[in-house]
This record gives sequence, C-alpha cells and structure tokens, in this order.
Amino acid sequence: MVADPQPVFVDGISGHIISELGLEALAGPSDLFDLARRVAETAPVVTLIGFDPWQSADADTALAMLRTVAATTQAILVYDHIEPHQAWRALHAGIVGLISRRSPPEDFVTAIRQTLRGGTFLDPTIQEELAALARHDRNPSSVLLTPREQSVLRLSADGLTTGRIATHLALSPSSVKA
Repeated sequence: MVADPQPVFVDGISGHIISELGLEALAGPSDLFDLARRVAETAPVVTLIGFDPWQSADADTALAMLRTVAATTQAILVYDHIEPHQAWRALHAGIVGLISRRSPPEDFVTAIRQTLRGGTFLDPTIQEELAALARHDRNPSSVLLTPREQSVLRLSADGLTTGRIATHLALSPSSVKA
C-alpha cells in the first residue's frame, strides 16, 4: 500500500513497485487514522507511509497509530524531513524502514525488498543522524519515553501509588502500569 497525499508520488512509486517487484500496489489514504483502519481491513504486506504522522496527531497518538499500523504490515516511513528523535521513536514503534522522498525509485524497491526479507532499511542520511544521536544524546529519556511516560515516572519517583497517579493524570490504572 502506498499512502501519500501526493497522487503523482503514489502513481510513480506504485508503477515502479509493480514493474520491478511484480507486486500489486494499492493507493492508500493520506491520513494516519484512516490508514490504520485501511491496513486493518486489507492487511498489505508492505505499506509506504508518505505523510508526516506528527502533523496528523500529537506525538503520543501518532506513535500509537504507527504501532497499530506496524503490527499488521511492514511499515516504511517516507519523509520529506524527519528529526532524529522522531526517527528513533518511529523505529521503536515498529517502523521497519525510513526513506527520504527524494530517494531514487530504485531505493524504494531496495527498501521494500529488505523489509520483505525481514530486514530494516534506513536511508543513509538518517543512519548518520541516528548514529550521532545514539553517541551524543545527553538526555536519553527524551528519546525513549514519551512526555506522558516521563510524568508517570516522575510521580512514581515522588512516591505516588498507581491509583493516585492515574487520578492525577486522568488515566486508567492499567495505563499507568503499562
């Protein structure tokens, strides 16, 4: 499935996927919520997500939706620009590929082939940025924990019980435990 708001991109990449890989290409929605629904309905083997999930929803919701999509399909995020922290979090959510929209069509074919074999594809530019982030990030909790998770951790460190944290943050106790 190719989910992107730009029809020219969808048509071009779909044509390339069909000719190079012999796979059927489905045009997907350009909205994160509709994408999660369509992926659940059609269960495509690979999905190219060509829109910025962080523009569709807040960071926590975007990551939850990416997790939902990635649980059903090999999801490759196609980006115009992505911050290294967003890339890191997307990979943590189950995204198996990150590729720049400016990559040549052959790189998209390579990314799909690698993910179909169970591998991961990282555009060389984002590889360098992720490596630099891993080497130099002085605040790793900002990468590994969402703001909500950081709040739960702080309140827990302050001695609040699960029930009190849930009440304080308007969450269910099971969400606090998770």
